Amino acid sequence: MTDNSATPGETGGFCPSCGSPNQAGGTYCRDCGAPLTRSGNGSTQSVTAWVTVAVAAAFTLVAVTIALFAFGGGGDTIVAPADTTTTSMPATTTNAPSPSTTAPAIMDLDEKQLADSFGNAVFKITTDGCELVGTGSGFAIDANHIVTNRHVVETDTTPKIVGRDGSVYDGRVVGWRENPDMAVIWVDGELDTYLEWADSDQLSEGERTVSLGYPLPDHDFSVAPGVVLSFDDERGHREAIRSDAQLDRGNSGGPTLLADGRVAGVVTAMDLNLSGFQFVPIIIPSNDIAEKVEWILNNPSRPTVDCDEVVEPSVEALPATTTTVAPPPPPPPPPPAAAPESFYTVVMASLQQRNASFDYAMNRSQQLADEYGVTMYVLNSNDYSSLSPGYWVVHVGKMSRADAKEIAAMLQGWGYDYYAQKVSG
Repeated sequence: MTDNSATPGETGGFCPSCGSPNQAGGTYCRDCGAPLTRSGNGSTQSVTAWVTVAVAAAFTLVAVTIALFAFGGGGDTIVAPADTTTTSMPATTTNAPSPSTTAPAIMDLDEKQLADSFGNAVFKITTDGCELVGTGSGFAIDANHIVTNRHVVETDTTPKIVGRDGSVYDGRVVGWRENPDMAVIWVDGELDTYLEWADSDQLSEGERTVSLGYPLPDHDFSVAPGVVLSFDDERGHREAIRSDAQLDRGNSGGPTLLADGRVAGVVTAMDLNLSGFQFVPIIIPSNDIAEKVEWILNNPSRPTVDCDEVVEPSVEALPATTTTVAPPPPPPPPPPAAAPESFYTVVMASLQQRNASFDYAMNRSQQLADEYGVTMYVLNSNDYSSLSPGYWVVHVGKMSRADAKEIAAMLQGWGYDYYAQKVSG
């Protein structure tokens, strides 16, 4: 048996595989053929031992390097790539901030936005009294009260109130005034949309407005944009607002809104322009009506209808109840009336004599005659006890009560608000 612990001679070494002595300088074992290696001092060492040492040193170096990086001692930080087998998180979504519950100090709504936001506060008002049927507009100021014109409800203090959605309420007039032309109606029901007053003294010429109501020809809900043309400022007090909005009969009593939805005034009449046939809408300023409305709410009453004082239907927007047109010179005396003691007719227009001359009334009658293809007449209401004095009345002639009511009903069926009237000498 070979003694592996023996020391080789000076000229050789032992084979690490079989232990056989070998000559110095040999590369392979002469007995088993295993490779031999040489130490720095010339002694032969095992290749396997060097490999083992090298591997151990490599692992030690890797361990030290990992430790240095783990504790921040390795210079630049190396970021590991993402694990592609891990489900990625969804992209972050940025939500818009919730709208503020506080309305901005000033809103600037367009016509559609005003109609959508405040149209349900505007109502059609229908009346039936003194043998007349009429239609006007009004608007809610709280859950149970509506403001309109006095002339809208002067023939019927228990009107029907029709909402934009077709809902119908019973109404009762709890107060009115002739100047300004206003009335307050109590409504048997809860109204869920109502309007607030603006400060009409802060309005200026050119300011944008929108008037809502139920005008001719079919008394449908309508939106009429316009601007403030001018004001009637008498004795330092703003009594009327003039507008260029396209308003018509049936708009009476409806609101004129500012761009923020507040009520600048109440549509009431048309201002006569004596130089032609153009009419300028007149709006009662909110400051001239709000305090009076409040007084009526605190002091409700039950006004009574006097049919003998009714000259025009409740939807009649002419003549103007207030006007800034200077009165013309006294009119020439009209042709002598040759009317019988009593007759009926259909009234097409009533024009205040202080605002319109006889010639103007004749021009108006010709305009209506051309429109309907029939002869029109003009009479002076001062000559008839059954009529209120001070008007030129354009009518269709003398006839029986039945004929007058038939013609009036036909015109009303076409969407016109002309009416039958008894005339007594």
